[in-house]
Amino acid sequence: MKWHKRMLTLLQKQGDKKVALCVDTSTNEVPKMLINNIVKLFEQLKPDTLLVQADFKIRSITPIKSDTIKY
Repeated sequence: MKWHKRMLTLLQKQGDKKVALCVDTSTNEVPKMLINNIVKLFEQLKPDTLLVQADFKIRSITPIKSDTIKY
């Protein structure tokens, strides 16, 4: 898929910089499989990534490998 290549390119440009992945949990309009695939990609490429879950406020900030997304 095209988004895989674009995401990989963006992550490679970041080098050793810290990265956070933010998910809007106020709605489930985006297919859950897509979000889960993005999370898995970050888990493999940048295991030190933080997962931020938020709706109208930040609900949690956790290491990406230890959390599941709650809508």
